[in-house]
Amino acid sequence: MTNQHKSYLYIALSILLWSSVASAFKLSLREMNHLHLLFFASNASVTALFIVLLMSGKIKLLKQQSSANIVKSAVLGFLNPFLYYMVLFKAYSLLPAQEAQPLNWTWPITLTILSSLFLKQKIVSRHICIDAYNMLVIV
Repeated sequence: MTNQHKSYLYIALSILLWSSVASAFKLSLREMNHLHLLFFASNASVTALFIVLLMSGKIKLLKQQSSANIVKSAVLGFLNPFLYYMVLFKAYSLLPAQEAQPLNWTWPITLTILSSLFLKQKIVSRHICIDAYNMLVIV
């Protein structure tokens, strides 16, 4: 399979998964509360990342990280995606899926604003254009 064909396959899978995420969240939230869903989703993500590192032979990179880098990564991981998904799953538990789904669409803009506030990064028109494009692609 050529790289071009792989890219088309990955695009198709991304669209399929993104188009079903609202339904998957609502169905999952019928069986558990938003914090349980967040717990299981976080564990699945960590496990998947660990498997990718293991299969690619890059697991040794974890041992090379400094304590400060691990703490920084944990704090940033708590902010995004942990807090984001906590709010998103709570929204899905309270609202119809079609009303909660736009939270996903506005997340690129939120990250741009937060990076401006917390990281003191200047918001440039290129970032706004990229965010708008990402929102259109997701819709």
